Amino acid sequence: MKREKGLPRGLEFDDSLCTGITSTGAPCRRLIKTGAGCCWQHSRGLKRKWRSLTRNQSIAFVLGCIGVVGVSISFTAWRFPDFWSTAPRPRLHLTRFELIREANTGRPGVNVFFRVDGEGARIADALSRMVVKNFPGDDKEVELEHSLFDGMLKKPGADETLGGIPSGMEQYVTLTGGPLSDEVWKKVRGKTAAIYFMGRFKYSDNRGVYHHLDYCGFFMGDPPPAFLCHDHNAEP
Repeated sequence: MKREKGLPRGLEFDDSLCTGITSTGAPCRRLIKTGAGCCWQHSRGLKRKWRSLTRNQSIAFVLGCIGVVGVSISFTAWRFPDFWSTAPRPRLHLTRFELIREANTGRPGVNVFFRVDGEGARIADALSRMVVKNFPGDDKEVELEHSLFDGMLKKPGADETLGGIPSGMEQYVTLTGGPLSDEVWKKVRGKTAAIYFMGRFKYSDNRGVYHHLDYCGFFMGDPPPAFLCHDHNAEP
């Protein structure tokens, strides 16, 4: 060993020690790979930092990285037990609509039947709207449907939380409207008025990712069959 130029007298040069200077002005003297010159802290560039590590330091660094990855995977598996699930994400499908009428008040209602495919889902919000409108004709039908649906989204009212829904089992929710007179029901049967119903299901999968399903339709005729709107009947 020899004393390096610039080092204090009596301090010998060793090419297995860092020659860098700390912030206090003292020599670093960290153990490095022979001939590297500086330790990882005083080397510039990733390649030089890596080459400055001794064999034991390299092994410790690799084992540390493996440990961090292992802990991250273990924590994720504990905190999100369904994170690694290979089951397809839940998809909500509408199966049918059923018009009902309250005998005393003439109040209309619609049973909206649906089913979840894939893994189970949790329905967070169920927005809906039901209203009777004079049928505008084919040329203005789409415009009216958009107007009614947009109005529902802007003024959703009280949200309804349905909770967990198992996969493969048909469920239904009931939408209700205000009381209707016999005269209004006569217009519905005569196809001059229609009972519009629409809604949005917002649901989440086991990973906490949210999806939604829109639906829109109307009843008109004698007996009133269900017609789907031109839009708002697809899952994004």
